[in-house]
Amino acid sequence: MVKIDPAYARRVAERNAGRSQITEEEITTAGVAELAQVNSGTVRRWANNPHNQFPARLRHGVYPLQPVLEFLKRRQLPQEISDPETTGEDALLSLYDFARLNGLAPKSVYQYADHPYLTGLRDPDNVDHKGVQRWRRADLDHFWHEVRPSPGMPRGRPDPLRGEVLKLARQATPGEPLTEVTVAKLLKVPLARARRLLAAASLADADPHLDPLLDEAARLALRVEKNNAPLTAVVVAERLQIPVARAQRLLAAIRDPAFGKTAE
Repeated sequence: MVKIDPAYARRVAERNAGRSQITEEEITTAGVAELAQVNSGTVRRWANNPHNQFPARLRHGVYPLQPVLEFLKRRQLPQEISDPETTGEDALLSLYDFARLNGLAPKSVYQYADHPYLTGLRDPDNVDHKGVQRWRRADLDHFWHEVRPSPGMPRGRPDPLRGEVLKLARQATPGEPLTEVTVAKLLKVPLARARRLLAAASLADADPHLDPLLDEAARLALRVEKNNAPLTAVVVAERLQIPVARAQRLLAAIRDPAFGKTAE
């Protein structure tokens, strides 16, 4: 059963109120989305479905808090989804759990069950007591956002806001990592999308070929080489205002013979 502390729920409601004026006994669509760890569209579908017992709106985009909590308890989300301590990169999720966590229709995820990427990561040790295969959440995130095929974009669907998240991460105060709640608030996106953006941005930071600054680094390299000046990671870091470690990864990528200098 989903266990949500009422005081915590009220804090979530207040944090996600936006421009709505709400009382302590009310919650907005965005607040429900954060509590349930789904996107706002899913909450609206619940509200528009007369058969699922979701509480009626008090007014546009606002619902009674306590009935919402009762509804979420009845949904009986998987424990690994409802417990924030077990939703890290190494949490094991079935395809069904992954769909629920991200506000997706399960059938849209099931269709990829036999994809070579996922079958290659099948592990008998990760099968639950019901015989259902599970995968690391980080692997499922990577598959869904970077590997999953889609029309006209064979390697998946990179989110156009990923670069913005990288900028936010670089501007974050040391010792205070960027959180999905902050991303959702600053970029005005659902919590589930903010979570996916953070995962994709983390991947981009680790893989220079996915870094949105790769082309800029290549153009910088051409300009520096034309002046017969040595290009170092320190120079790249200063010009692009990024950490030296990230600059080193970018330099290694553009010096890779397979990259090809296409910048003008």
